[in-house]
Amino acid sequence: MPYVETFDGLEEAPAPTWTVCMRCGARVPFDLWVAMWGARSGWALREDEVAGYGLYRARERGFEVTLVAEGGPPAYVASLACPGCGAASPVVLGLMEFQPARWIGGVVRPDGVRG
Repeated sequence: MPYVETFDGLEEAPAPTWTVCMRCGARVPFDLWVAMWGARSGWALREDEVAGYGLYRARERGFEVTLVAEGGPPAYVASLACPGCGAASPVVLGLMEFQPARWIGGVVRPDGVRG
């Protein structure tokens, strides 16, 4: 599943993005900042979850971190409710501070989903 950067801006700005419901295929819009409030850190994922999401686990400087891709931002996993069918779907987010108060972030979308 590819990581798609959808936000490059200030921490005060809204960060709208979307993903796809894994059950019905509907587009699920959300705000990256809001989704991050309930997200769990990627370091808490098991190795099979890291592999299943296609993430990258780095072991650097004496600690372990899970990234959305090699050289990408740290990964977080949130659960979003689909507006179409109501199913809760996990969504993998990436977010990091790039410069003071400037953030980059995005979402890992299923293969073949672009935009």
